[in-house]
Amino acid sequence: MVNRLLNETKPIAFYVPENLSPKIFEQPHQKYVAYFLNLLHWKWICWKGDENGNIRLKQSYITKVIPPEIWKIILDVMVGKAIIHHSNFWIPGINSQGYCLAPNYRKARRVNCTNDIFNRKIHRVYSKDNNLQPIHKWLEENLNLLEFDFDRATRIISTLSPKRQAKKKEMTVEEYRTPLGD
Repeated sequence: MVNRLLNETKPIAFYVPENLSPKIFEQPHQKYVAYFLNLLHWKWICWKGDENGNIRLKQSYITKVIPPEIWKIILDVMVGKAIIHHSNFWIPGINSQGYCLAPNYRKARRVNCTNDIFNRKIHRVYSKDNNLQPIHKWLEENLNLLEFDFDRATRIISTLSPKRQAKKKEMTVEEYRTPLGD
């Protein structure tokens, strides 16, 4: 049991753009790209973007997993290949740099990380950041059992409309559906 815990780590699953060719990035950098794009994808679908659609991420948060020298390289490639849009405007202590998946890279597919060392690194980082209760750990462990029916979700999303909210900016139906269906 102890040997299993020390030597085996549950693979991390990443959601990466369906049409992203891994050949764009050097092989040692591919796992970092997948980690970042997964982070961006999850925050996008959870409506964590600002008024311009940018996901604000602290540099120190990104570089807990991606070494700074590699982060610079892959960021330059992702921006240069128009995989993401990058707003490098930030105000220290108020907001972070913004990142947004380009529209043609928003449809994702699931891939498992086969690099055990990288899996352990991510588990370590998140175990320090999250103090999960046992039920949350159980749910997280069983997340891989879920199957997502993209076609059904798309049909449901096409019927949704925003609720009227007096305090928030009104959205058109198209503005409301776009982040859900992409």
